[in-house]
Amino acid sequence: MNWKPDRKANKAVYRQIADYIEHGIASGEYLPDSMLPSERKLAIELGVNRSTVVAAYEELAAAGVVIRKKGSGTQVSSDIWGIAHKRIPNWGRYVEYGSFLPNLPLVQKIRNETQEHDIINLSSGELSPELFPATEFQSILAEMPFEAPLGYDHPQGNLELRKTITSHIKETKQIDTEPLSILITSGAQQALHLVIQCLLKPGDAVAIEDPS
Repeated sequence: MNWKPDRKANKAVYRQIADYIEHGIASGEYLPDSMLPSERKLAIELGVNRSTVVAAYEELAAAGVVIRKKGSGTQVSSDIWGIAHKRIPNWGRYVEYGSFLPNLPLVQKIRNETQEHDIINLSSGELSPELFPATEFQSILAEMPFEAPLGYDHPQGNLELRKTITSHIKETKQIDTEPLSILITSGAQQALHLVIQCLLKPGDAVAIEDPS
């Protein structure tokens, strides 16, 4: 085996080993029902502790990729594609390798502190509850009852809202546009995410204000 885990990588060594073996199974290097190297042999080949290999094999077993038989070793599952029975998804791995990673502990702590104490979180960019025009909204809804359907609207957003925005930016910003050129998002973060996904490439530089 020419491959070796990268001890400087952020991913745990046992996870690297599990991913490597799973890739080998998917590519056909390890066939269904075939036996994987023993824990001791693989540990020597990779230069790791036996417990690290055990953890990797247990990870694969939890994902339904291999079968662990006490005294017989570790065998590639004959049902890796779910032919005989439904595999249990490894939800932890889906979350860990997904596009949307969990918030950092510091971010979680800041949010908890702002909710439990009288602290303003300037990083969120959210409007302070005291500044939200709740009274004005109540007055508008009382005078003009909302009768529009609550299902999915146009993919670009409500047409009347886009028309209103078109008129507003024409009057206040002298920007000529059309409702067709406007896309309503659920917030500034979603809008920025779309811009980044559509326009930026790896390595591009972005200039922002400080504080942004």
